[in-house]
Amino acid sequence: MADSHVLLYRAYDRTEAHFLQHVLESAGIHAHLAGGTSPILFGELGAAEALNTDIWVEREALELARRVIADQLEHRTEAGGAEGRWACAGCGELMSGDFDVCWSCGTPRR
Repeated sequence: MADSHVLLYRAYDRTEAHFLQHVLESAGIHAHLAGGTSPILFGELGAAEALNTDIWVEREALELARRVIADQLEHRTEAGGAEGRWACAGCGELMSGDFDVCWSCGTPRR
């Protein structure tokens, strides 16, 4: 990514990233996606590293983009989506709020 672009958000997967990209585009903010390989290509990477998708925006749009994303994530949490997501302290795997133990390494949620 060129120096004119900065990392805004690391989405859990490409579906979340595409949704947030659409939200940003609707607010007049052009966003680029990077990462988010297929689950069958994990190889040496864990699921979190393989599926995460970065959302990049132009430096000048960063503050507005942060507000748009924050508003969207707050609305989604209020509506009952993706709340409680947590990163495992043992292996770093991103977990859904539905899990109290990491499915990857068995470390309990703290």
